[in-house]
Amino acid sequence: MKEISIVNAVMQHFKDIEHDPDNRDVTYENSQARERTQILMDYANKIGGLVVGTGNMSELALGWATYNGDHMSMYGVNTSVPKTLVATLVT
Repeated sequence: MKEISIVNAVMQHFKDIEHDPDNRDVTYENSQARERTQILMDYANKIGGLVVGTGNMSELALGWATYNGDHMSMYGVNTSVPKTLVATLVT
């Protein structure tokens, strides 16, 4: 398993857009999700892998994800499965 910190990249982003990192608003939260996705996508490209999405059909339909963040993947294994069925499939 590999762990890549997003702290420096997110802090630089906040500096670039002049956002106070102590302001824990939607900008703060979404910036982290987008940075994680960027790293995942780039690392997958680097090693010839792919990013498997974990979002389900209900989350995607309702928009319960960060646009250009955690809703993005290279393969959405659960995108046709409603949330009510996910628990049944994994147990």
